[in-house]
Amino acid sequence: MTTAGALPRDATVAVIGSGAMGAGIAQIAAQAGHPVRLFDTRMGTAEKARTTIAQTLQGLAAKGKLDSADAAASASRIVAVHALGDCVSAQLVVEAIVEDLAEKRALLRELEKIVPPQTILASNTSSLSVTAIAAGLRHPGRVAGMHFFNPVPLMKLVEIIAGLATDVATTDTLAATAVAVSMGVALEDIVAVAATLHPAAHRGELLRLPGGVTLVDDSYNSSPAALTRALETIGVATGSARKAAVLGEMLELGAHSQGLHEACGRAAAAAGLNWLITVGGAPAKAMADAAVAAGLPAAAVRHLGTSGEAAATALKLTRPGDLVLVKGSRGIGTDLVVDRLRVEFA
Repeated sequence: MTTAGALPRDATVAVIGSGAMGAGIAQIAAQAGHPVRLFDTRMGTAEKARTTIAQTLQGLAAKGKLDSADAAASASRIVAVHALGDCVSAQLVVEAIVEDLAEKRALLRELEKIVPPQTILASNTSSLSVTAIAAGLRHPGRVAGMHFFNPVPLMKLVEIIAGLATDVATTDTLAATAVAVSMGVALEDIVAVAATLHPAAHRGELLRLPGGVTLVDDSYNSSPAALTRALETIGVATGSARKAAVLGEMLELGAHSQGLHEACGRAAAAAGLNWLITVGGAPAKAMADAAVAAGLPAAAVRHLGTSGEAAATALKLTRPGDLVLVKGSRGIGTDLVVDRLRVEFA
């Protein structure tokens, strides 16, 4: 995805899981005008949920809270389907299945085989990492958290959650649709303005270089929490021959700087990196030392003072098949490392 825009009203929304949350999400999507495909692996459950939704809408109409014609139209937009393949036309898929990481990852892997690359895959998870859910997918940038609150039709609130690899356009599309519609902005106006937007460079971009190297370019900025999450993602990522990181010093952390950098060094060791370069002053050196103390081989860890030195060393260490995270405070200039690797492996 390269641009953000609200979903058109005629865009199909697929909901996977027809329990209380899934049924509620299907209802509000239908009431917003979207055709809805409702799927559940349990035989007959989706059909039962659709019937219950129709009855709920009829009840609202009987109480004067909803126009009877609108209630009937909303119910008619929901179709219970019997196979994931029936969701092929969806522009947004929201999963609301059991809160189990393995189950959610398996579902998204199946959906990737079915829906087009531009379809947004959203998880209603309330406790799992979106980054971990998306790990291993061919297009992790289109995955985001879209956490509704129960009961969905009554709680006018949704939490949009980005994983490390989530494209800015994905979260912007979800947020633009939710916020603008709630404020009465016409969808046509949302689409026209959002079509002019472009995501910022160096902010969690996943770059698959022609030379066989995969870069996670998050060199725009860094913080202890964001860096730890990024390293956790690298740790669970699959499909790469080796995992590596070029980590710049995190500036402006004050008196806690050394301790926070050391914690990130331990996170780098826990990620099982094959090699690590840290860039900057004494805090970056502390991060490298902590990584070695936590188990990374000393020969696999280097601390360098400048991004130019880091770029030259990264060029020597990087091989086709590697997954490389590049992250650091803007003032350290780790984007230079990204630029050099992009040229080398073009």
